[in-house]
Amino acid sequence: MENPLFTIKGKVITGAKRGKLLGFPTANIKLNQNIPEGIYISTVEICHSVLDPESSQEILKPIRQAHGPEYIEGQVQKDNQKAVTFIGASKTFNETEIKAETYILEFDQNIYGQTIEVNLLKKIRDNKKFSLEKELIDQMNKDIKEAKKYFNLI
Repeated sequence: MENPLFTIKGKVITGAKRGKLLGFPTANIKLNQNIPEGIYISTVEICHSVLDPESSQEILKPIRQAHGPEYIEGQVQKDNQKAVTFIGASKTFNETEIKAETYILEFDQNIYGQTIEVNLLKKIRDNKKFSLEKELIDQMNKDIKEAKKYFNLI
């Protein structure tokens, strides 16, 4: 896996829920850095907070999938979800706020309020305005197919 172009981290917040209505529910986080707008192939690490018994401070721990973490040479590897991330203002819906919206492939869990770390690995296209929702949905399906090829899922 290549090094990320950018890494963003934040708490999953409620968006307009438009992605869900279009069939692509997204995990939205606030964007606090300048990243070129577009669609990125990405990975996501979902974390949950626990209380450190020694310091009573909240710390973040990765949520592991049922198959558990992978071990290589005694090191725990991150158990990342594969995803497609949109960075930008939704031109199709005449929005101006720059945001980060991540569609996690083959994932169906409620993660509102949880912290995620998104690694943007490869930009696959620029932000674009679509005339019809159907055109947007068709393009999103193409973007997801490209991401699945990248991750050798198809």
